[in-house]
Amino acid sequence: MDFKDKNIPYEIGKKLKRVSFKTVQPYSINFVPAYVLIKKKKELIAVKGVLDFFSPEDLERLRGYDFLYLSRFISSIEFAKDAAVSLQSLLSQQEIGRDLAKVPIFRGVTLGMSPFEQSDSVLQILSRFWCQDQNLAIGLELYFVSVLVYELCGKIPVDLLCQAKVRGSKRLERSIGLSGLVVFLALHLGYFNLDFIKRLRDFVFMVATEDSYDLRFKSNFPAEIEELIELVLSRFEGKGDETVLAVGVANSSSRVTKKIQERLLRIRSLVRDRKSSTPSIFGELGFI
Repeated sequence: MDFKDKNIPYEIGKKLKRVSFKTVQPYSINFVPAYVLIKKKKELIAVKGVLDFFSPEDLERLRGYDFLYLSRFISSIEFAKDAAVSLQSLLSQQEIGRDLAKVPIFRGVTLGMSPFEQSDSVLQILSRFWCQDQNLAIGLELYFVSVLVYELCGKIPVDLLCQAKVRGSKRLERSIGLSGLVVFLALHLGYFNLDFIKRLRDFVFMVATEDSYDLRFKSNFPAEIEELIELVLSRFEGKGDETVLAVGVANSSSRVTKKIQERLLRIRSLVRDRKSSTPSIFGELGFI
């Protein structure tokens, strides 16, 4: 994913957040441009871009550097990380409640939220990623969805990452973006089991890496999820800088899009009432 500021003067770069190279994990997705300090030139140069990862070989080549400097945009993705923590907490509590309900002593006792309360709480969290333009159309930046889903589902299996990277950075970016969007929309539809959505993320990442996609011999997911996967893979490119408009998601008469349209009615009301704005990767404060 392309980004501006490939080189940064040290006087500016020294104000950036820095982390010890010893703490950098291989195969973890990098969501902001990362730099090292070239002391002789007194400037920071980019060594890793956005929606990419450090391989063990990358880290070995850079082991002479003490610190990795992160783009100032790192603070703008905190809301997505916080949303992932909130979702994990919410969904985990409901799973515990369902498990306890199987214990004889708790039978007939209401544990946790009702399905409606849980669904609405999830939509309130997800609404933070939607925004409304001057024409009152709502949409979202796929980049932030990618951050949310990665934080929610955890690391992508190394073999899948390497298979995508071998096909090029654009293919890796596509796989991250499309798998994130499918999970994001599945949450809108009420799929709240954490193990299920992690498995869904990995599956869509795998098929998005390939040149063609055939559900008939690969998927064991419910028909509704198969329909959702086909919808996303056929309509969106999966680029990190892609803007996904609600009309593009729900513009058909299929069963799954009708359900999404119903959820988006609630999303629209939440976006309309929201007082804070959603960050953007574009413009002066973005990295593109």
